[in-house]
Amino acid sequence: MSVAGINVLLHALSAALLFFMLKRATGYAGRSFVVAALFALHPLNVEAVAWIAERKTVLSMLFFLLALGVYDRYARQPKESRYWLVALLFALGLTAKAQVITLPLYFCFGTSGRCNECRCDNRRLPRWDYLPFRKNRCAGSFLRRLHFCSSPPPPG
Repeated sequence: MSVAGINVLLHALSAALLFFMLKRATGYAGRSFVVAALFALHPLNVEAVAWIAERKTVLSMLFFLLALGVYDRYARQPKESRYWLVALLFALGLTAKAQVITLPLYFCFGTSGRCNECRCDNRRLPRWDYLPFRKNRCAGSFLRRLHFCSSPPPPG
């Protein structure tokens, strides 16, 4: 399979994952499909899918959506294994692209929402739930600095 083919496959997985997450959150299959289709076909995504150098964008989105989906399941039915899977997906997303650093903010907004809007139980998750994400954020920052300090300077 070609490089562009792998990127297209990863992007299609992200679009399908977005569809299922939106359908579960809203209950509207048609509207969720339209949003996922717009995400999949929007011209802003062309560069990320077509270029090998932008695979980091496609991978970070996939890990971001996977972490959100697993966290949604964790918030509905807490299990330690789901929690650590979310932390692992967050760490993988950070290694792909530093933009995933905003993921814990989505967790905060999702768990403090009203019960009618998010279709989950009306409890707030304890503050210690976010501790591994703070540690991953620090580790990701350290690894990025290490990478940039150890790589040779750009020519010119």
